[in-house]
Amino acid sequence: MKKTPLASIIVSLALSFPVFADIKSDMADDSMTLVQVVQSAQQGGMAIDAIVAKMIAADPAQSSAIIASAVVLAPDMVEQIVAAAIAAGADPSAVVASALVAGDGVDADLVIAAAIAAAPSASDQIVAAAVAVLPETAAGPSAIAAALVTPSSASATGGGAGTSAQEVQDILTNIANTQAALAAVQTQLDGNNAVISGLQSDLTASTTNLSTAQSDLAAAQNALNIVNDTLAAAQAADAAAA
Repeated sequence: MKKTPLASIIVSLALSFPVFADIKSDMADDSMTLVQVVQSAQQGGMAIDAIVAKMIAADPAQSSAIIASAVVLAPDMVEQIVAAAIAAGADPSAVVASALVAGDGVDADLVIAAAIAAAPSASDQIVAAAVAVLPETAAGPSAIAAALVTPSSASATGGGAGTSAQEVQDILTNIANTQAALAAVQTQLDGNNAVISGLQSDLTASTTNLSTAQSDLAAAQNALNIVNDTLAAAQAADAAAA
């Protein structure tokens, strides 16, 4: 019997609903970790971005941990994970921080680009999050030093002969926003490094001054010891003469 369009829709919903239900039930299972929930959904055939979106919808309070778990299991899909998390309502700065920590700073430029594309109005918060987190990662600030932003990493739409003028403009705008954000991150990191360098110089100068003061004190103590020895010798001579 041939399926009607309505029947097809019902079948489609019936097939998709249990997956979400399974994610919700898995997340309610205290014996399962978030990593295990992600792995279970992957084994069920779900894409990582869909998994992240449904997990955040099921428990928004665990957004950061969900993002981190997903990045650890699928580091090559970090852009999709970031975009899906922000689209699901997670705070963009928290998304960036979680993704950078989980990936240890690797692909920081892609993380920032994806976040800016998903939430351009939150660029200041995204930059601040990256500046705060990157120095603590293995990749460090150098992860964005030579970042090259391309249309594919700045926007998920556009390209090809069918691209409209507006889509092209949107892509260029996303690229410009992302490049500005990356530049801002680098500038702030450089500024922080300059401050740290200045503090280190001040500390070195203070240490040098302390060493000089200690040397002067030692010399004064030595001179005092000589005076005391001389005085003791004089007193001994006077006692002998008496």
